[in-house]
Amino acid sequence: MTDMATFRRLFEFERWANDRQLSSLETTAELSKYASSLIGHIYAATDYWVAQLNDQTTAVNSWQVRPLAELPRLAERVNGRSGALLSRLDDAALEAKVSWRDGAGEQSRVPVSDILLHVLLHSSQHRGQLTDEIGRMGGRPAVTDYDEWWSHAEEGGAGD
Repeated sequence: MTDMATFRRLFEFERWANDRQLSSLETTAELSKYASSLIGHIYAATDYWVAQLNDQTTAVNSWQVRPLAELPRLAERVNGRSGALLSRLDDAALEAKVSWRDGAGEQSRVPVSDILLHVLLHSSQHRGQLTDEIGRMGGRPAVTDYDEWWSHAEEGGAGD
């Protein structure tokens, strides 16, 4: 499907895009509960899957409403944990199957590559919802398109 170098690059983009959305929340007069729960869910869901791939459990409430001041610490922790996971995985690890239980309690086995892809696509969906919510709150949503990231990454600035 893809290799670890590609996944590492996509997760660099992921980190950049999520962090830009987090920063754009500061452009709003007041943080809505929905916006707080969306950005928190992006980080908490990533943390859940990283824990699964590390054969750990996490008790994080993925839809918890968090104060804006708490979100950068959550982002830093999740970015560190996901970075550590990605640095230890190699191409062969992508096809290894891991067990997990879905929300209905059904157990299945899926390749690591599918979980990593799910994390990336899941975050993208919620960043889109967050973009709408930031605009609704009168803020300036961050531009988090992949081409925005790569055009700056090629210059060494990764969208800054």
